Amino acid sequence: MVFPETCHCGNFSHHDYDTMTKYQADRLMSLLMYLHHNNAPPKWVRATYVTPRNNYGLDPAFLSSTTAPPPAEMRDRLAQGRAPLFHVAAEDFIPSLLSSDVEKIDNLRATKGGAHPVPEVVRAKVIGSKTTRPQVASKVFKEKNVRECAFCREAKEKDLMVCSRCKLVYYCGRECQRLAWPAHKLFCKG
Repeated sequence: MVFPETCHCGNFSHHDYDTMTKYQADRLMSLLMYLHHNNAPPKWVRATYVTPRNNYGLDPAFLSSTTAPPPAEMRDRLAQGRAPLFHVAAEDFIPSLLSSDVEKIDNLRATKGGAHPVPEVVRAKVIGSKTTRPQVASKVFKEKNVRECAFCREAKEKDLMVCSRCKLVYYCGRECQRLAWPAHKLFCKG
């Protein structure tokens, strides 16, 4: 992950990059566990981050080991100016997908055709809640997602309508939806 430079406002909670990187690694593991539940699910994922000033580069240790680095090694890495490593294993990840995320994934899988429903036990294993989200006062977690109209490409924070059938694309209004329908109907399945 790449983050902006930290500011010097004295409030370090809004640039807690370690917490945000770990959270995104947990989300990735949740997504992979959900998508690959019936074939070889992943055993682990690993994440790191850089900032413009601390561009550590990708350390070979990032890819060479399949086990979690001990906490002492993590402290040493940071003290030496090396990239922090976050290792999330299938046995200890924090479920981080929301129900709305899973619904969108299921809708997208349905467009592929022939996708079997994901068992409820797998769904329960990957769905988290607001309490599992990190407690940081970051704009990354508080900002609304800016959405883009699928037809005219205008970006807005709100007042976009979602396709009621697939719930995957957004439009400025009925006119954009009507004009986009000939192309969208090819993959829209509700």
